[in-house]
Amino acid sequence: MGKDRLEKGKTIYLKFLFSLALFIIALLVFIFSSLQMINSSRILEEREMGAYLIVSDHYGFDLGNDSLRFGMISPGGSSTRGVIIDNGYGQDIKVEIIPKQGMERFIDPVESVVPEGQTKKIGVSAYAPLDTSYGNYTGNVSVIIKRYIWKN
Repeated sequence: MGKDRLEKGKTIYLKFLFSLALFIIALLVFIFSSLQMINSSRILEEREMGAYLIVSDHYGFDLGNDSLRFGMISPGGSSTRGVIIDNGYGQDIKVEIIPKQGMERFIDPVESVVPEGQTKKIGVSAYAPLDTSYGNYTGNVSVIIKRYIWKN
């Protein structure tokens, strides 16, 4: 009887050790994955650009290249400009273009990956909802460049 108890105790102890080892391995995998994700989203550079559009009853172009100038668009219309990103960071990058300061109503956020050593033109579109009043609209967009390591 004492021998059976001892064997049963050893079995429970071994199951406990096995469970503990699995838990520690799962915890280490989780920590490593979290660190990879944090490291992959590290910001390399962030810039602010002006964004301008005029909502009017006719169309017009603004060819300035110092900011995102969408020109004149009618309610319900849209205009697209390109942001050229030259990847000289020595690694793949993820570019996020995020509207700010009132431009959220007109511009959707954009994300794009630019492979190492390449140049890419990223389209940014402004849309004027049908209920938009005529007028000049100004704000900014943030261009955020991050490390990108997740590949398919």
